[in-house]
Amino acid sequence: DGEQARALTRGATWLFTNEYEAALLEERTGRSHEEVLASTGTWITTLGARGVRLERHGQRPLVVPAVTVAAPADPTGAGDAFRAGFLAAVSHGAPLQAAARLGN
Repeated sequence: DGEQARALTRGATWLFTNEYEAALLEERTGRSHEEVLASTGTWITTLGARGVRLERHGQRPLVVPAVTVAAPADPTGAGDAFRAGFLAAVSHGAPLQAAARLGN
């Protein structure tokens, strides 16, 4: 329910969603994009072929383009792979943009 969704995001260091999940999160919590963003550290939204958007409250969003591929593959697991690469890079001290590139 809405309160459970609000509790899961409140104070999170990293909030990962895709565009559909972001819209669903806003709907279920009854909060605007800005309200959700204000309650978390960094909101990372994967944008499919357009890359990823990183947002922090009070800062301009950063969009990191996706890697171009010759032939699209099955996207199953792409979000999990992104998170793994991103978090591995961050854990080694990489800046957010570099971490997003590695995730992509």
